[in-house]
Amino acid sequence: MSLITQFEVYNSDDAVKGRFFERARELGWDWYVADEWPAASADGADVLAAAGWDVRAVSATPRFGSATTFAEAADHVVLVTVWRGMADVAVAGESQAAADKARSALVELFPAAERSDTKVEVAFCAWHNTIRRRARSVRVPCWDEIRENYPAAVGEGFEALRDHELLDGGKLALWHGPPGTGKTFAIRALMHAWRDDVNFVFVLDPEQFFGAGVEYMMELVLDEEATAERRLVVIEDAAELLSLDAREKVGHALGRLLNLCDGLLGQGLELVILITTNEPVGKLHPALTRPGRCVSQIEFGPLDREEAARWLDARGAPAASGPRTLAELYAALRGEAEPTPASRVGF
Repeated sequence: MSLITQFEVYNSDDAVKGRFFERARELGWDWYVADEWPAASADGADVLAAAGWDVRAVSATPRFGSATTFAEAADHVVLVTVWRGMADVAVAGESQAAADKARSALVELFPAAERSDTKVEVAFCAWHNTIRRRARSVRVPCWDEIRENYPAAVGEGFEALRDHELLDGGKLALWHGPPGTGKTFAIRALMHAWRDDVNFVFVLDPEQFFGAGVEYMMELVLDEEATAERRLVVIEDAAELLSLDAREKVGHALGRLLNLCDGLLGQGLELVILITTNEPVGKLHPALTRPGRCVSQIEFGPLDREEAARWLDARGAPAASGPRTLAELYAALRGEAEPTPASRVGF
């Protein structure tokens, strides 16, 4: 077995693939099968070797969680890449039957991962001359488990968006309210509710998204592959970029965003852009808040005295003397006598 490294060639995966096709040509095998399916992450070289394949070359890129393996058997050669929960395979065999048989064996060796009801994969994006993406799993709560953390009006607004059909055209969701009222926690619950058929994107640098020019927004939401997907794009803490003087700060980016959400630019997209801010709605640009603009506009606030008392009583804590934010309720559980200043990070 040979190990292909980045020191040998610029792209080690290309070297392994090149050896696969070169070997298939040497053997005169032109019966090919190519396929891809969801699979649990696994070390392809170890799995293939344990099953009797002769592993010829491997390339692993731990930073990106990918591994490519080229292996041989008596009547076929295989190339397997395991990356981000997907198995991508190519098989060349001395006959179609040999190639098909090898493909079936690979399906057995790289079974689908068990679906998690508590985690989703989120693509975290930033701009540096082009989109930089990093995917990671995020824990997501079921809404029914956290429903009591929110006032009745917030719960009704959340459930209306959760049950909304993602029909043709982009859509804007605007969630606003003081720090510590649970906006981020509610976003995670929305991801849980939509985990089966929606892809999730988190914009790490909203100031760049609104101010870097048209390229960032175009590449993020109008990429040819992405436009075929249902997506939720989350932009948190974008207060100063959505304010009354937003045009002076970010030029025409705000206008492009609004056109993307309910204008011609957004037609054909199954897309929700969810923006959160700690600012009161009166300080936001009126174009954002006009009637009919947002598919969801929720004001997050404290639980009233009765709701807060019920929340604390369920956890064996003394009743609240007045309205409390979610952060203040958790502070009370920790034994803090007075509400502490809410963090901008929130829950």
